[in-house]
Amino acid sequence: MSINKNAPAPMEDVSAQAAKGTVISDDNYTTSPEQMQEEFSSGRGRRLRRSSRRGIAWTPSEPGTDATTSDADTTIDTDDAKKRVLEEMRERKRRSWAESVVGKGNVLMERPPFVVVKERRNRDTGEMESVEYVHCPLLAQAVRDEEHFHFVKFPDSDAVMTYWYSGGVYNRIPAAEFRAHIKRKIERWNPGLVRMSDVKEALENLSADLCFRDESDKDPYELLINFRNGLYDVGTGTMKPHTPDIFTTRQLPFDYPADPENAWDKCPNFRRFMQRFCGGADHRHPDRDARLRLLMEFIAVLVSNIDGGKFKKSLWLVGPGDSGKTQFLLLLRPCETGK
Repeated sequence: MSINKNAPAPMEDVSAQAAKGTVISDDNYTTSPEQMQEEFSSGRGRRLRRSSRRGIAWTPSEPGTDATTSDADTTIDTDDAKKRVLEEMRERKRRSWAESVVGKGNVLMERPPFVVVKERRNRDTGEMESVEYVHCPLLAQAVRDEEHFHFVKFPDSDAVMTYWYSGGVYNRIPAAEFRAHIKRKIERWNPGLVRMSDVKEALENLSADLCFRDESDKDPYELLINFRNGLYDVGTGTMKPHTPDIFTTRQLPFDYPADPENAWDKCPNFRRFMQRFCGGADHRHPDRDARLRLLMEFIAVLVSNIDGGKFKKSLWLVGPGDSGKTQFLLLLRPCETGK
């Protein structure tokens, strides 16, 4: 069958031919309903648009079934097809953009509750279209539900500090970093929806909850030592997993050893330094063992969660130059947990 380009074929004739599986062709265009269905599914819409301009309408049929000749089954809504194509393009663009900002593994695959869809009329085309926007109260609620943080208010002061839970410890962060955490939640869905006015409104919503903690609430358990790989209970000698339920703000920058009984033997450099530091110039001072025991107890207090003020004692290092006093203090610097 040959179609005159200047005179569109009658709709019923072409539909009947398409229903029978007859090849529809012109000088530059040859296809069958099966080929048109395949090209439409693969996203190549050139032939679909050409056939629409000539008045050819068809409906893809399921494999193994015969096409019908009714107008309802043989007419494709090109507007709906265009909308589907545009939605797929927008979705691919959204994911690509979000991956470039937050990383591939952090992109949200489902629309979060704080992203709301509403219908509005396009000013240019006059057609109704779906538009996403950020609902600020729902964004604030998502932060409450999914993140862990505390606002700490100091006595006799209007100052408020924010502590954000990450990596097993609550770290004090400035307001700008808190806004960055809120902003990241929007970027995980669609960076194009980010408006700093929405981020600031969500932060103000969170700050107005009146859920302030007192400074004395920090680090409530003295027998717990926070290591990178968990919480060590001094009372029971066991390790516990990190939990945001414990408001701990101090964490040692190293792991608790898997074999603590032999840790002294597995640290030869530290052992030799301490023995030389406590043993004097000849390493044979009669009080070497007592000095070593005292310094190790002092180190234990530093790494623990016990308030050092309770001991009402101080340590003074007195000795000649180049005897290791400064090196000992530098060694203890990573152990200082805010005491």
